[in-house]
Amino acid sequence: MARPKGSKLSAEHRAKISQALLGNTYALGNKFTEEAKIKLSIARSGKGNVMYGKHHTEATKEKISRHNLESGHSRGINNPNWKGDNVEYSALHAWIRRHLSKPELCENCHENKRLVAANITGVYSRDFSNWKYICYRCHNYMDKTVNNLKYFKGN
Repeated sequence: MARPKGSKLSAEHRAKISQALLGNTYALGNKFTEEAKIKLSIARSGKGNVMYGKHHTEATKEKISRHNLESGHSRGINNPNWKGDNVEYSALHAWIRRHLSKPELCENCHENKRLVAANITGVYSRDFSNWKYICYRCHNYMDKTVNNLKYFKGN
C-alpha cells in the first residue's frame, strides 16, 4: 500500500532504505546521450511539464519571495555573476542609483532639478563617498563639458 502523500518516513524506515541501497551502483556515473537529452527536453516541455497550465498562488509567490530575500541566495556578493568593482560603467551607475538614496535638491547648487548620480573623485567603485546626486548643469560644469555647449558660451 502506498503511503499518503506528504507523510514522513520514520527514522527507522529511512535507515532500512539507506542500508538496502548501500553498494547500489546502478546508473551511477551514467551520462545521457545528446539524443536522449533532446528527447527528455521535448517530453518535459509544454504539456509534458508538471507546471503546465498551473500558476503559483499569491501566498506561494509571497513565500518564495520571502525565502529568497531572507536567504540572500542570489543577492549582491552571493550572486555568481557578482563582479565587485570590476564592473562596467553603466552597471555601476545602476547599482549606485539603487543603493544611494537620492536627495530632494542638487548637492551643489541646492536647486530642485532633475538629478543624476555623478562620480566626483574619478575612482569608479561602490564607495558612496565617491558619488553625489547633482543636476545636469552642475554635472556639466564638473565634467568641464560646459565649454562645448552653445547655451553656456558667454556666461
